[in-house]
Amino acid sequence: MLTAATTASLLAVSAPGLRLFHMSDETAAYLQVWVRRLAVVAFYGYAITELSTKLGIDASLYEVIARLWGLLLAAMAIILILQNRIAVAEWIAGGPISDQPHPETADEPIATPLEPETPPASGRAVRFKAFRRQVARLWHILAIAYVVAGYAVWSLQIEGGFAFLFRATILTAILLLILRLADTFLRQVFDRSFALPDEVKRLLPALSFAPTAICR
Repeated sequence: MLTAATTASLLAVSAPGLRLFHMSDETAAYLQVWVRRLAVVAFYGYAITELSTKLGIDASLYEVIARLWGLLLAAMAIILILQNRIAVAEWIAGGPISDQPHPETADEPIATPLEPETPPASGRAVRFKAFRRQVARLWHILAIAYVVAGYAVWSLQIEGGFAFLFRATILTAILLLILRLADTFLRQVFDRSFALPDEVKRLLPALSFAPTAICR
């Protein structure tokens, strides 16, 4: 099949040096297996539904066969999403997203070598990291929702359904981008508006920490 040949040439499971994408051998073999599964189900499902029309079966039975074929593909896509939920989540978050357990307290204190303190991350970096972790925790839910919505549109033959999903996705991405830019702009404006002059900071350095003390 053309899909299997194309996947084999792109992933190059048996020849890692010829692989176009940077991934481990295990990942390449996993993707090849799943692409082959989806291609086989899609090909034979389409062939069976088309053959049923040539045999002159009832239209209602044809609809049932087609919907079961689509449902099987959607179920396989959901299984693929759930199997890779943690791996993709860690890639989005840039690291493990599970909360690290608190270390157990030892009976005797353990001496640790002195290490230079790392400077605290900026507020923008902390907020962006928190946003990435939140997306990482929810990405599989959004992906499954898209699969279910796509199957519903195809199965119920909703006119303009796929176009609506595409427009909604683009508009949501544009809205998130606008909100991100607006948040960055407003924070820069507030930081510059309420920033103390350098001369005042030199004369009264305690004023730089006054808002923190008040908030506490």
